[in-house]
Amino acid sequence: MKRALVILVICLCTWNYAAGQHSISELREMLPLTESYPICEFKNKANNNKDNNWRWGWMSNNDIEKLRAVRFLDIQGKIEDKNTKCWVIAGRRYRPIFNPQYQCPDIFSVQISIGYDMCREIFAVYKDNQLCDTIEVFVCGYSKNVKDNIITKQYVLYRKGILAIYELCPTTPDPIIFESLTKTDKITAQRKDVTYQLNVESGKFVKTSETTYHPQDYPISYWGTNGTEIWNGTETKIGTITY
Repeated sequence: MKRALVILVICLCTWNYAAGQHSISELREMLPLTESYPICEFKNKANNNKDNNWRWGWMSNNDIEKLRAVRFLDIQGKIEDKNTKCWVIAGRRYRPIFNPQYQCPDIFSVQISIGYDMCREIFAVYKDNQLCDTIEVFVCGYSKNVKDNIITKQYVLYRKGILAIYELCPTTPDPIIFESLTKTDKITAQRKDVTYQLNVESGKFVKTSETTYHPQDYPISYWGTNGTEIWNGTETKIGTITY
């Protein structure tokens, strides 16, 4: 029932803001700039930034292919979901760096989802209407056997173009299917915090540091909508590499 309501809301929003598919160039004109930073992707959707700059708009098939805007059935992103039609929509537009010499590229939040229950978010960086970079920043999965959604990756985008991505990476090489998980499962995973700096000349996110932590077992409740934000975890740090 919850998924059906979410899907209905998104359908109504999509109908309201977009009549058909749009290219990135067209969406660029439709989406106002978000200027309230930092932008945090909390596990509980109710805590996220509620500015009025989020808009729904279908993307063109050409742009979808460029972005590899697909959903995955597993936490590690190895198995593409080929059986379920996904919505591919652009949500916000950011320009976090003021630089009079080099115009900051446009960053678009691109969401691949069926409601919020099963969602992947990509930042797509465009400069002069040319795609310069893409980076996955948020992953949310769903299992009918688990009460909450299963969130494996979160991000914070700061003014000045600093992007921090926080992820729990399962240590097993075997794909962990979202739908196979139950409320009693535990997943052994390693936390990784990676920071990037947006380069206004190239339009790319340049990796600046990576912090790793000792793996540990996480109950499903930890990954859930009401679980601990990944950046607030108390894992034991291994070390930080600066690039």
